[in-house]
Amino acid sequence: MQDILSALKIPFFGGMLTAALFAPAQSSAPQADRDSTAPTFDVVSIRQVDPNQMINTSHGPVLARALAKPCEYLRDRVKCQLPLKRLIEEAFQLQEYEIPGPDWLDSGSYVVQATMPPDTSKDTARLMLQQALEDRFGLKFHRELRVVPVYEMVPGKHGIKLQPAGDPAHRQPMDIPGLGLKGTASMGPGDFFAMAITPEWLAIYLRDLGGVDRPIVNRTGLSGEYRIDMHWPPPEDPDSHDDGKDPGFKDAVESQLGIHLNKTTAPINMFVIDHIDRIPSEN
Repeated sequence: MQDILSALKIPFFGGMLTAALFAPAQSSAPQADRDSTAPTFDVVSIRQVDPNQMINTSHGPVLARALAKPCEYLRDRVKCQLPLKRLIEEAFQLQEYEIPGPDWLDSGSYVVQATMPPDTSKDTARLMLQQALEDRFGLKFHRELRVVPVYEMVPGKHGIKLQPAGDPAHRQPMDIPGLGLKGTASMGPGDFFAMAITPEWLAIYLRDLGGVDRPIVNRTGLSGEYRIDMHWPPPEDPDSHDDGKDPGFKDAVESQLGIHLNKTTAPINMFVIDHIDRIPSEN
């Protein structure tokens, strides 16, 4: 599935730092057992970096959180700067809630730079990243079906108000203001816009950016792509939400899109980590 960019504010000490992040990937990667024939990078470098950094501003140096840089798949190489949990999500195409584990998995940051044969597909490169995680971090895991608390997206009292997306020819990526990047969705304080988004992707955004504390599953009965343009009163003090989330997003989805979140339970196929090292082996 095409990567979707979201523009959002990432808070840091002393102000707001604007960044662009890829939306979480869906669980679609191959899940075959690893073996000696698994593809590997030609060369891979993995190094841990300080999660905080000093940046110079007009008011002097400011301590800022290191920016996450989603994996970029080029013709003959891959480069990322992500916490270990996000690297696992990317390699195995998982969502955040599918990986139970210690808090430190999401607290550090690792720079990955790898080379591979020219024109390697993204799916094959992800298999190579899986192997790198096993080789360099000693990753061992198993799958386990668990019944967990979730929200299900269902039609609201007055019905769903989603508008189908327009002609595919008019869905070209748009400019993300102030970032020099392009994307098909954006979010800022009190605003969410998507050119063409599936209900499943809406659930991902809602979970990650709306302050929702449970996994979300689509029970609307809808498929296809929809155009969304929502506006709601932004938080009076955006800095009070130091995780970049906006609880107003959830309320706007119900009032403006006619989608209700119903608390229930559902079986989720979890990616259970049996062993992983915090420090990668030497390059």
